Amino acid sequence: MLVIACNTATAVALEEIKEQLDIPVIGVILPGSRAAVKASKNQRIGVIGTNGTIKSDSYKRALHGKAPHASVVSLACPKFVPIVESKQYHSSVAKKIVAETLRPLKNKRLDTVILGCTHYPLLRPLIQNELGAHIQLIDSGAETVGKSVPCWTISPLQQRARTIRTRSMHFLLLVHRKYLMRSPMIGLI
Repeated sequence: MLVIACNTATAVALEEIKEQLDIPVIGVILPGSRAAVKASKNQRIGVIGTNGTIKSDSYKRALHGKAPHASVVSLACPKFVPIVESKQYHSSVAKKIVAETLRPLKNKRLDTVILGCTHYPLLRPLIQNELGAHIQLIDSGAETVGKSVPCWTISPLQQRARTIRTRSMHFLLLVHRKYLMRSPMIGLI
């Protein structure tokens, strides 16, 4: 299984990658959209993301595919990724940028907002504070993990290999304890 853990890459390349590979491929947009539709009480859903993700309209299409009458408000937040990547997400500058950027969403009567970039969960406290406690924030990355974990099944052959590796590691640990822990050379290893 391949997980495309980037909203913009999912928006731009998911279908093409699926066509090229013979393994399951999932992105973050569909799981995030499903969770938002499920969480929303009034079907007024916001999406915040990078310019590329928002311009692609991938979230809007996915949301309307699950809830055709949902109202979707999308907002590009291009200054959020540089804040996160520069590790400034706890700063007063970050707080100011988040407040200014999210201002257009304030009076849209949204009850759910998708964090449409895997960087944005680091800004979650600031986003939640700005939008209000009544807004349900959906982390598309976390939703994707929840969707992909059931696919991580272990075949009998893989289970046997795991058992052999575990027994081998246990044996090596016993050897290490019995022989190497007494060795004066242990400090050099």
